[in-house]
Amino acid sequence: ALNVSRGTMHTLNTFLFGDPEDWSREKVFDLVRDYFSKDADVEFSEEEVPFGNIPPKLRVGFGDYFFKVSVIEDKTINESISHIKEITGENIESQKELLCEFRTTFSNDKDSDFDHIAISMYQFLENLPFSLVYDDSHKKVILKNI
Repeated sequence: ALNVSRGTMHTLNTFLFGDPEDWSREKVFDLVRDYFSKDADVEFSEEEVPFGNIPPKLRVGFGDYFFKVSVIEDKTINESISHIKEITGENIESQKELLCEFRTTFSNDKDSDFDHIAISMYQFLENLPFSLVYDDSHKKVILKNI
């Protein structure tokens, strides 16, 4: 059951496994752009992060509503996976190498006008090979394709 949160920022953490050439920030952004470009109202922009050495985020906007995608490719992803294992007790072993974390943050949608966008994103994530999706708001693994 899809539990779309109301009135708060909602984050999904998707961990991508595979061979290094399988995934990159550009590849993730391209896939997201490609998937959502069918929506006539969509606007894509890359947002620079003003501090630190943090790569830009992809903002996917639909009028007043948006979600942001960021890709983390440093060693902190291993700590994040360990943390999720601890919280959930899930077995997160994979034959593939953990390559990056693809974080999706949805803006507030208190009237549920944009649930269809969130559901589209879940469907997009469901189809990613060698991935694990963790719902930070509900502290549980919601998809495991590893």
